[in-house]
Amino acid sequence: MNERVIQATFSDWRTVKTRKSLQLIFEVPLEQQEQVLKMLGAPMPDQEIWCVIARLNLKVVSEQPKELEAPKKSRAQMAAILCSDARFWAFLSEKYGYSVRSPEDAAEAVRDLCAVSSRSELDRNEAAAFCWDEVRSEWQAFKVIEGVH
Repeated sequence: MNERVIQATFSDWRTVKTRKSLQLIFEVPLEQQEQVLKMLGAPMPDQEIWCVIARLNLKVVSEQPKELEAPKKSRAQMAAILCSDARFWAFLSEKYGYSVRSPEDAAEAVRDLCAVSSRSELDRNEAAAFCWDEVRSEWQAFKVIEGVH
């Protein structure tokens, strides 16, 4: 399990009529309970722990004919594009604590996060690719929370 993300299986839900809310039930292997508690802490009746829920490997089906679709960019290309975006710099600074003030700072942060010496490794190294996909997923969630489009 990554120190920033908990991977779980959505298994059930129930309504809480007295509070007009829905409880979602996610299952995590018992062996990961220590990491989950370390990340989230234990639920307490006098405080809320807000989290983001995102579906992994969600595939968006385009309604455009294949010939009109833009060619898919590689992970390295997407990293280069995002590293030139000042909003992505703010995300890296706020989410991961990096001091990002330039595309070079962003590239260094991405290389550090994904444990690579070059962003091109994001296309060749399976572990780095997985890490980059997690960072991009968190970036997407950050944009929604922050209202960035």
